[in-house]
Amino acid sequence: MRMCSRSILLLFFAMLASESIGLPQEPVSGIEPRSLPVPDANDPGFSLEQLQKLALENNPTLVQARAETWKAYGKQQQAGLYPNPVLGYSGQEIGSGGTAGMQGFYVSQQFITGGKLELSRAVAFREQQQAEQVVSAQEFRIVNGVRREYYDLLTVNRKIQLAEDLLNIAIESQTQTERRLQGMQGSRIDVLQARLERERVHLELETLKVEREAISRRLKVLAGIHQEGELIVAGDLEADVPDLDWESALSRLLESSPSIAQAEAGVYRAAAVWQRAKAEPIPDVTLQAGTMHNFETNRQIANVQVSLPIPVFNKNQGNISAAEAEWIRASHEVERVRKSLERELADVFRGYAQQRIRVMKFNTEILPASWETLDLSRKALAAEEINSLQFLSVQRSYTGFNQEYVEALGEIWRQIVAIDGLLLLDGFQAPASIP
Repeated sequence: MRMCSRSILLLFFAMLASESIGLPQEPVSGIEPRSLPVPDANDPGFSLEQLQKLALENNPTLVQARAETWKAYGKQQQAGLYPNPVLGYSGQEIGSGGTAGMQGFYVSQQFITGGKLELSRAVAFREQQQAEQVVSAQEFRIVNGVRREYYDLLTVNRKIQLAEDLLNIAIESQTQTERRLQGMQGSRIDVLQARLERERVHLELETLKVEREAISRRLKVLAGIHQEGELIVAGDLEADVPDLDWESALSRLLESSPSIAQAEAGVYRAAAVWQRAKAEPIPDVTLQAGTMHNFETNRQIANVQVSLPIPVFNKNQGNISAAEAEWIRASHEVERVRKSLERELADVFRGYAQQRIRVMKFNTEILPASWETLDLSRKALAAEEINSLQFLSVQRSYTGFNQEYVEALGEIWRQIVAIDGLLLLDGFQAPASIP
């Protein structure tokens, strides 16, 4: 009895040791994002690269996206684990002949057949691939969100600069009209018009400052900067505006989009689920071995049992059919995502092309002509060929053209960010959860 019991216990612990060997544990260090030292927000010269780096370090959605990969890894690890062995006690014919009857222990183990564990791991592996694309998409959203706000801030800064220049001219014009009125060379109407023009420009300037404050706050939130005060950035709105073409932009989008890659991984996942469903009816084998001592005859008894289900009625046919339908849906999801992105890119590229035409037109014709008109008007004012209000009108026209030019530059950068960023923009959009 001792030898048999010892053998069963050794078998039991050996099975426990063998089944405890699974996939290597992936360290989960770095769940909390590492925070970089935040520069002084009042120090001129925040570059786009600095802001994007800070955003990647501090944005909580990126940690959420990475958690999807950790979740998929955990599911992959769990899918490859064998069922636990069962250790039990058995007592029979207790009291027979005034004895304890037969008493003993047994151990049983279910053996998974048909490669079902490997197929389950394959499903989880494809989920992990999908989760990795979620991380990639979220990184694009974060850096693109920062880049868009960065160029919006450069744009409003230029608008404010133009408005300040125009306000100085409006103040100077008002002063001149008041002097002319004192010298009996002007009229009260001229003075009132000059004052109204000054107030109009001042109102526009104050409105632009409020807009800049809002953009600055949004950018600080995206970058994870908590200091008070205006955020000052370094950069040139007109520097290195890229010349994009439709075919290259479309090709890059279709080849590099994380959304398409995630949909493609979904096809492989659906195929793996389908294969796993077809393997489910293959019977698993359960082996049970034990030993009992018959106290009535004082003999040691061993027993062995082998069992397996017979797939007569339930062949998993419903789940197989459902998995096949899911594979069909996933296969067409790739094409749906591709066409959806191509349609969205067409709208964005249209905006880019339109704004590029405007920028080129302003650069080559409108602004040079406007500047020449302003220069001639300045000389005419000095020669007293026109009055200050007429010169102010020319100046307003020149400033208005420059403002339109700046608006076109700001808008073209918004479209460039969308195109370069694979149409992924919202830095705080919740990352997709892998089903």
